[in-house]
Amino acid sequence: MDFSWYFVGAFIPAIIGFIKSPLFTRYFTPVEYGYYSLIFITFNYLSIGLYSWLLHCIKRYYYNYKKNNKINAFISNIAFLFLTSTLIVFITTLVMIISNKDQFFQRLVLCAGVQIVFTQVNAMILIIYRIQGKAYAYNFINTVKTIFSFLTLCFMTFILNYRIETLFVSLIIIDF
Repeated sequence: MDFSWYFVGAFIPAIIGFIKSPLFTRYFTPVEYGYYSLIFITFNYLSIGLYSWLLHCIKRYYYNYKKNNKINAFISNIAFLFLTSTLIVFITTLVMIISNKDQFFQRLVLCAGVQIVFTQVNAMILIIYRIQGKAYAYNFINTVKTIFSFLTLCFMTFILNYRIETLFVSLIIIDF
């Protein structure tokens, strides 16, 4: 039964991504998309190096610590490592903003820095749902987040006429 929930939970975001990509690549200028892509890739690499392994640690050790009644120590360690990683993201964001005088670039970098932190907090919370076998809740939250993020992105882009930074801002709003 869990398989079907995970399938639905993966299928809907994939469909939305399939719709979103051509829609927004045609709407935004190549220069905007170039800046966005460069910053997005930079922060994705940071995410992989700083946060992904934390999610794996949570998956792997959560039950061991819970079984041994040391869950508070586990949470403290994860929180410390998360805050350390977030400090590195903050410093990287600050350096990127200071080193480039282009306001558009600075705005995108700031949005990306905030977005990566909010997304990782959400991912750490959702992984607990997954570990506890709450497939329905995990996928329901993920699917609703994806749908509302897409709707927020469309509203901000096509109604409010915001530019490419809405690709980050819509995720910040949903993850907050």
